[in-house]
Amino acid sequence: MFDKTLIETPTAASGEAADQAPWHYDRAVRLLAQREHSRQELAQKLRLAPKQSQDFTPPSPEVLDALLDELENLNWLSDQRFAASFTRQRLLKGQGPVKVRYELKQRGVSDELIEWALEITPEEEGIDWINQATTALYKRFGPEASPTTPNQKSKMIRFLQQRGFSSEQTYQALQAAY
Repeated sequence: MFDKTLIETPTAASGEAADQAPWHYDRAVRLLAQREHSRQELAQKLRLAPKQSQDFTPPSPEVLDALLDELENLNWLSDQRFAASFTRQRLLKGQGPVKVRYELKQRGVSDELIEWALEITPEEEGIDWINQATTALYKRFGPEASPTTPNQKSKMIRFLQQRGFSSEQTYQALQAAY
């Protein structure tokens, strides 16, 4: 029989940060239970008042840092896990590395973690960026829609670049597709 007492699971009332700001701690745990967040993204959400609260008091910067540090120590908050999850999600939506890099940067992820996620996630998923761009082209324009005019070609190029593919990936995808 499995003994639950052997596992030490931290509760919402554990830790110094939970004692200083229990409402914020509980809110952070609820947000992290829904999906992964970057440290900056979670801090921003904790600073903002929820819609239903009139008497909201934002946490002080010291309390907020302590709270986020505690969540990282518990391994409930991880920029690395967030970067991998976010990259995988965007990859499956057909977006390119330029857009993913920009969005991760906007969410406060470090350059090293961004490069790591953009390198490791496509490998894990078995996806090549050129194939990703080619698939996006086929999905949008169809497999028979070869660019016969410069206007059609520029439309396809703009489409791929808006999806976040580099110029090199765009031209390689066009060559591979048509």
